Amino acid sequence: MTPTRQLNSSSNFVCICKSLCRVLFVCIGVAAAFQSSPAAVAADAAAEKERDALVLTLGTSRPDPINLPSVSKVNLRDARLEPVLAPIDYPWAFEFINESEILLTRHAGQLLHIDLKSGISQVIEGLPEIAVGTGQMGLLDVALHPEFESNQRIYLSYAKPYEGSNRYSVLEVVTAVLSGRQLVDVKPLLNYDRYSWAPSNFGGAITFDDEGYLYVTVGDRGEETGATRRGDSLEGKVLRLTDLGEVPADNPYVGVEGHDPRVFAVGLRNAQGLAFDSPTGMLVEVEHGPLGGDEVNVIEAGHDYGFPTVSYGGYYADARPFGQLAAA
Repeated sequence: MTPTRQLNSSSNFVCICKSLCRVLFVCIGVAAAFQSSPAAVAADAAAEKERDALVLTLGTSRPDPINLPSVSKVNLRDARLEPVLAPIDYPWAFEFINESEILLTRHAGQLLHIDLKSGISQVIEGLPEIAVGTGQMGLLDVALHPEFESNQRIYLSYAKPYEGSNRYSVLEVVTAVLSGRQLVDVKPLLNYDRYSWAPSNFGGAITFDDEGYLYVTVGDRGEETGATRRGDSLEGKVLRLTDLGEVPADNPYVGVEGHDPRVFAVGLRNAQGLAFDSPTGMLVEVEHGPLGGDEVNVIEAGHDYGFPTVSYGGYYADARPFGQLAAA
């Protein structure tokens, strides 16, 4: 499997997502520039050259800019902030049911129905058992079935505890029918049993395409096992499923020995953003990389995005380059 390209962190999309963070990075960079000696500058240049050579050897490319019309038209200077709700502790995701009502997930394990006109919120009952309280464990994304108006079916991703204990957990996605303020007909879709002790990097982004197929991201759980690029695991992957969790016949790894047929793309870290760009139809993924290595990727069937072999980030402890470059 050949690692494919990553989008440039200077693209419009990332500029919008990271504008505040960049101020901090620039300040740090200016301070560092005053302390850099000629030898340090030369060493940095050599390291960059080595990184380029490694990336070419692995068959990928430097990140490239890409045109996203739906984002390039956004002008933050024209934006206004209008509070519509009282403060909510740790909201994670929401979906509009209609123009005035939303379903909102709280990371602490609650699903809320909120009327935006009145500001009244009500707790939805009937959720599965959710691991909460440590790290990133909790209730994550919510999505509506493409035919929600007629079937009232929704989808939730969350950290599932092992036999009632938060000590070990795994990402799960369930589908259920919203009946009033109660979930009924709750069905798990992944049924993945590779539990981990790590309370982080679940991924859990979910979205639908125009044909009604469900896409799910699964994080690497912060464990450097190489599972992200292996086809026999779900860690570090984008999955493609039917609306009831079955495998589409045209998935890229159907019939490929040693590969889970649910896998659509591999080599990711902790993807917590996933959406189709309407004008282009591209599936755009946003992931938390290691230190300084966040990525925006265009996801394509059967592609390998390289992590952890290819990464532009470093270790949090000492900022050493992450991935294969660290061993070079």
